Amino acid sequence: MGFKYPHTRKWVLFSCLLIAFSVVFVLFVLSDVFSIFLYILFSFVFTVFFFFIKVKLYSENIRQPYKMEDEEPASKRYVLFIISVLILGLSLLFLLLFFVDPLIWFLIITSFMAGINIPEIILYIKSTRSYRSKKEEKMEKKKCLKLKYFCVIFSL
Repeated sequence: MGFKYPHTRKWVLFSCLLIAFSVVFVLFVLSDVFSIFLYILFSFVFTVFFFFIKVKLYSENIRQPYKMEDEEPASKRYVLFIISVLILGLSLLFLLLFFVDPLIWFLIITSFMAGINIPEIILYIKSTRSYRSKKEEKMEKKKCLKLKYFCVIFSL
C-alpha cells in the first residue's frame, strides 16, 4: 500500500472527535444490546467500503500526480466519485427516514459518520508507521556506516 497521507494531524484528531461523539451518542441513546450490535455492524460495513475507496484515491494521487491538460486526472474522478457517494448516501439516509424505523435510521446515520472517519485514522497510523520505519532504517544505515568508518580508522 504505497501512498502519502494527504491530511494533517488536525484532520485526524477531528475524525477521532467525530467517532468518539458518534459512539458516546449511540451508547447514551441506546440501551439494547441488539441495537448496539447493529451499530457496530453498520459501522464496519461503512468503514470497509470507505477504506477501500480512500486507499484507491490516495494511491492514485501518488502514481499519477500529473497528466496532460486535456486529460482528466484519475484523482479528480475519484474525488467526484466520493462526493457523489456522500451526496447519494446522505440523501438516501434522509429518504430512508420515511420508510424505515427511526431507530434503524439513527443507527445508519451514526454508523455512516463513524464509517467515513475510521479509515482516516487507520490510514494515518499506517502512513506514519511506514514513514517512521523508513526513517529508522535510514538512521540504522548511517550508524552502520559510521561504525564501519570507525573500525577502519582504528584498524590502521
